Amino acid sequence: MENLADFIKFRKICLENAGTALNSAKVLLHKKANHIAFHLCTLALEEIGKVIICWSNYCRSMEEGDDKTMLVIDDHTKKIFWALWWPSFGAELLTPEQMNENRLFAFTIHKRRLKSLYTELDDHLPAHQKIQDEELLGILKMVRARLQMALDDEITERPVSNEMEAFMLYTNEPNKRAFIFGQEAQFKLIEIGSAVEWVKWLVEKFKTEEQEMNALLEEELSREVEIDSTEARIAKWEIKIKINSAMHSIRTNVLKEYNEKFPMFRLNKGANNKTLLLTLTLFKHVQVNAVWHFGFIMSRIYVTALNIATNGVFWWHAPVDLDKVYESIRDLESKKKVEAILVTKLNWPESTQTLRFEDLVLTNLVNNFIVKCYNKPAFIPFQNYMHVMSMMAKNDVHLRFEPEMFRILFITYKDVISKYQKLKQGEDYGNVGFHQLDGMLTNREYYDQILKYGELMICNSEELVKPIRLTEVLAIKQYLGLYLLTLAVRDKHDDDTLTLTNNADKETT
Repeated sequence: MENLADFIKFRKICLENAGTALNSAKVLLHKKANHIAFHLCTLALEEIGKVIICWSNYCRSMEEGDDKTMLVIDDHTKKIFWALWWPSFGAELLTPEQMNENRLFAFTIHKRRLKSLYTELDDHLPAHQKIQDEELLGILKMVRARLQMALDDEITERPVSNEMEAFMLYTNEPNKRAFIFGQEAQFKLIEIGSAVEWVKWLVEKFKTEEQEMNALLEEELSREVEIDSTEARIAKWEIKIKINSAMHSIRTNVLKEYNEKFPMFRLNKGANNKTLLLTLTLFKHVQVNAVWHFGFIMSRIYVTALNIATNGVFWWHAPVDLDKVYESIRDLESKKKVEAILVTKLNWPESTQTLRFEDLVLTNLVNNFIVKCYNKPAFIPFQNYMHVMSMMAKNDVHLRFEPEMFRILFITYKDVISKYQKLKQGEDYGNVGFHQLDGMLTNREYYDQILKYGELMICNSEELVKPIRLTEVLAIKQYLGLYLLTLAVRDKHDDDTLTLTNNADKETT
């Protein structure tokens, strides 16, 4: 949402929808449709909760101009929870019992909704009998009250505190959410006796833990291969991850040579030559509650480095229906099978490269550079790159991300060239960028064409009549990746003038 007027309009629509759902539920009373009425009541609560979540997101975006930490609005239980809790939060002293009741009630409402809506194999009652009249009347009364409170609430005059914003963000994370509603935190709520002060305690606790974990993570990521004899440096956790490759073929002999020289990240071939198994080891000083976080960050950084070093597409998921949604198409007249290909050429390039030992050596170099940038402004381009790789893995004929992927990569490329080449206002980043990469690119005309697409896109120009395809996404991904690789090599040799040469032009036309 770009301004307050947008939020006010959104709030009005949400509450109107909640009112419609509630009125429809009332109509279904005593008509053997209790389960449908219950669902409509739940939907009304979700619409109310959605307003609160989006208000928090709006306040955050106004302060930071950053949409990367926004709360999700597709978590059913969370929306119900905030519909129940928000009217009281900050307006009255909430007891621990109220807090816990709201949490359990939100979970129970969603669970009851699902249980009554769908027929299971072990069901012995018709769906409408799963929700008794008394239960339905109770939720109708409660939703009516919550909706009236939402309509009366001048939410735009109730700014979300920094602690509440942080608390709401923490509820996005499964491990932190489990702690918030776990025994230790609930006992602390009883001890403190104030929900507001309890939220402040939680936020401070999580911030301290994050600082300690980031310090440990940086130490773990930058550690030497040799492990000393102290107990804290004993290998404790082994994490195995399966990575899929869209553009590279994997050979066992290459991985064996790599593992002998770089044992921190061990690589093995999976079930086929497009699957890579990554094994990483963590030391004993990493506590059990931090293993997931460590493994997640370390593996994402390494796989990102692998993509940059190879100019490939390696990720956890691989899209299934790139351009095909059918099992077969048959011409009934000729009685022959035919193939129908999406004209936008969504598919990957047909040429397959072999993953080389040299690629993996470069991966280690890039990995070390990303680790050095971690938790600093220099990490932002790598975050954007990771974000696009996640989108690329989910990009298929059902959900198309090509324009958004291209936009993120283009803006990131433009930003890093301007920043690291110290360009002045109005200086031609495209020309400067090409001269940084010209030892690895040959097609200047195609390079200029790709950048022109980017400029037209961010200006929303009608001149951009050509649809952005995966071809263009892979091209701008290549340019950004090659420059990030260049930065890693320059850092390794402490020489900002180095450029790479390898004629690595891979564009597909």
